[in-house]
Amino acid sequence: MPTQKELRELRRSPWHRIPETERVPSGQLRLEINRAGHGQTDKRATLEKRLPRIIREIEAGIEADDEARRARERAHQEYLAEQRRREEEQHCQWQEALDQARPQAVEALRRKLFRSAFDDWAAASEIRAFCDALESTGDNTDEDSVSAGNRARWVAWGRAEADRIDPTHGEIGLAETAFEIKPRPDSLRPFIGDWSPHQPRREYRYELDERKADTSYLAEDTWHHGMRGRPAWWRNR
Repeated sequence: MPTQKELRELRRSPWHRIPETERVPSGQLRLEINRAGHGQTDKRATLEKRLPRIIREIEAGIEADDEARRARERAHQEYLAEQRRREEEQHCQWQEALDQARPQAVEALRRKLFRSAFDDWAAASEIRAFCDALESTGDNTDEDSVSAGNRARWVAWGRAEADRIDPTHGEIGLAETAFEIKPRPDSLRPFIGDWSPHQPRREYRYELDERKADTSYLAEDTWHHGMRGRPAWWRNR
């Protein structure tokens, strides 16, 4: 028998058919499993008919998930292996650059030390020559005892200063400086391109500009025994 709601609906829509039976929940189990890519589920089929297909779809889904997981793991391992290969290759290039730079840095440091010692020796020799000239001038002039005393003190002080800076003897002599020099990392900078001397990486532009300013004295070495790279210290006063 139609309900009041169905009768009202029928008056508004005479063409509407009222179902002869009424569907109500039976309380029986209804199972629906569907995975993308594995077809559509027939909602009207009984569980007994659907169960084999459901099991196959579950197994196929598990296998697909496992394969996707294995693919991700393989991709991750390949990525890590490529990273290690690149790091090892970069480390080898860096180490090769350091090995090639060390002899050049050692030679540059030897030149610097020898040049400094030569300049100090030349300064000491010229100071002694000046002291000799200053002393001999006093022998040829008539001067009072105060002037003679001042002259003698200056001569003595100058000769002591010459002895202090002379690298041919004394505790600061060149003979006391090791010939086999172990250059520090920063001493390698002028000879390794854009590599960092501390770790296997390339340096940025601002780092390159700073290091050039710090180590230009090693790269720009034009000194030889007939042309000292800097004037003696007393000529700058």
